[in-house]
Amino acid sequence: MENEITKKSFVLYCDTYESIKELPIDDKGSLLDAIFLYSTCGQIPKMSGLASLAFSFIKQSLDRDFIKWNNKCLKNRENGRLGGRPKTNKKTQENQTQANGLLNNPNNLDNDNGSESDINFSFSQKKTGWNKEAVESLGELGGINL
Repeated sequence: MENEITKKSFVLYCDTYESIKELPIDDKGSLLDAIFLYSTCGQIPKMSGLASLAFSFIKQSLDRDFIKWNNKCLKNRENGRLGGRPKTNKKTQENQTQANGLLNNPNNLDNDNGSESDINFSFSQKKTGWNKEAVESLGELGGINL
């Protein structure tokens, strides 16, 4: 197969311990060997009846995780063949609205027509919070004493 990727890890879930905690230590060792052998080579070694039973439950989760991993690899491979995000045109990039919703010149916000709708609600760039002029303007508008 072209550029075959082998999985270098597997997940052994903590709730699996409930299924194997009563096994004799020798069976636990052969079960661990079987998990590693199956995860790396796909081979299932001979085990005792109890270890084989426990392995059948663990094998299901290993297979399920491998299928999810393989599908993700295939999807990533296809996305990689697409070449990433297309380049943007510099002219269209200059004309786009900025993050604050304003076009190219966000510094010229004041239209100075004298109305109360002309309040500058901008944040101070040096510290967080409202700038002094905006807070004073709000106080004048609603008769709020600051």
